[in-house]
Formats: sequence, structure tokens, C-alpha cells
Amino acid sequence: MASQRAAKSVEKRSGKGRGRPTKYKSEFAHIAKVACEDGGFTDQKLAKLFNVDRVTIHRWKKDYPDFCNTIKEGKDKFDCEKVEKSFLKRATGYRYWEITQELMWIDDPKAVQPTIEEQIAGAKRKKIAKYVTTKKFRKEVPADAKAALDWLSNRNPKRWKKVKHVELTGAEGKNLINADVFKAILSAMPEQLAQLVKQKVIERLEHQQ
Repeated sequence: MASQRAAKSVEKRSGKGRGRPTKYKSEFAHIAKVACEDGGFTDQKLAKLFNVDRVTIHRWKKDYPDFCNTIKEGKDKFDCEKVEKSFLKRATGYRYWEITQELMWIDDPKAVQPTIEEQIAGAKRKKIAKYVTTKKFRKEVPADAKAALDWLSNRNPKRWKKVKHVELTGAEGKNLINADVFKAILSAMPEQLAQLVKQKVIERLEHQQ
């Protein structure tokens, strides 16, 4: 009995039997992978690509494992090779060329140009409009400390923990946190940063006395 139900389910997904024929085709798996890998497509964009709704994409991912797996592979590759690399470049800094181009009329390299005698007689050289590089500068984007901290805290959260800024004193110098809480905050920081924060707090307390 169970085998009969399974067979009917397969027939329904493949467009056979009495069920509504599916729009899914085997080549969709490769198309989806390329779209996710090169374009960072979301499920919503895949739905537009295949001219279906997002619910259908979710159903295809459930019914066709190959379709689901290729989408995961494509999205993961896009995240790793494009987004992560771009974020790392922003964290460490990078150089690039800034190019300025202008639209100019230049000699058509594919055309046979008139001879000097023909030009003297009034013939004009054959030209085409083309963008020509007029300026080229080497620029440098410095490293971004916040982006670097985000990168490190995600790559090695045990060593690089994010700690939000906490005021130690409020109005009229009243303590907002006790010594135990302050020690816990310091323990969550890298050693050098913890020492620096501790020193700053000591200096502030000495200044208030």
C-alpha cells in the first residue's frame, strides 16, 4: 500500500497521472546554480527567473534534492568567493585604478581611409565614436578597523569578542555596574585591550577624586 502511494507521488511530480503537471525541468538545477553562484540570486529572484512563485521554489527544493543541493552550492560559493573576499579587502585595505574616459571621434580601424590626395580633394576620414581613456590614477583605500574587527570576531570569536561600550558611572557619579560585572567585561576582551580599558578607568577615577 505504501509503495503504491509513493509511486503515485512520483507520477504526480513528474507530470504523469491525474496530478497537475509540474513546470520543473532537470536543467533547472544547473541554471539555478549558475544564477546563485554568479549573481547571488535569492529564492525570490529564482522564482522570477523560472516564472513561478516562491512557494513553488520551496516545493521544488523539497521534491528534487539535486535542485536543492545545487542552489546551496551556488549560494555558498557566491558568499565565499565574492562577499567574503570583498569584505576582507575592505578590512585590510586595497589599491585600485581610477579611470576617466571621454567619448571621442577616432579613426575607424576597420575602414579603409582615403589617401592624402583624396583628403586634399575633400574626402573625409571615416571615424567612429568611442570612449577613450584620458586619465588614470592609482588610488588606495585604507584598512577599516571596524570591518577588521567584524572579520576577526567572526573568524575567531573566542579570541576576538565584541564588547559594547558600557558607561561605568551615571549621573552624579553613581556606579552603573559593580566590580564583578566590570571584571567579567574585561575577561571577555583581548588581554591588551583589557589592560588599556582598565588603565583608562583607573585614570578617570583618580581624576574624580
